[in-house]
Amino acid sequence: MFVESFGSERNRPPKPSAGDGKPAGPPGVLQGVTSAEPSGVVVYWRPRCPFCFALLRRLERRGIAHRRVNIWQDRDAAAVVRALAGGNETVPTVVIGPVSLVNPSVRAVIEAAATYAPHALPPATRT
Repeated sequence: MFVESFGSERNRPPKPSAGDGKPAGPPGVLQGVTSAEPSGVVVYWRPRCPFCFALLRRLERRGIAHRRVNIWQDRDAAAVVRALAGGNETVPTVVIGPVSLVNPSVRAVIEAAATYAPHALPPATRT
């Protein structure tokens, strides 16, 4: 199950707050996340990206609920990816709660979701 997102402000994950376009804090962790912000698995992707399609197919196959954000249709999303990936638009980039993963394995997504978005996992996968 997934939800396509095209620039929805209320569903956008928090942006890093370093002010210079670089992530604040250690790699893979977003700063300034509060429990009031939306949670779940957010996959930033772009068309014709074989790595994106492979990850998205595996998430679907495993029944992991996620929201897809096309960085070619959402400039703010592209900026978030650049902030998380050292200035590059490296996709897929996945945000789960305070954790960001650049070109992750499905296993890494499941492990982060188990901690920060267990509701996104099918019952058999939850720990």
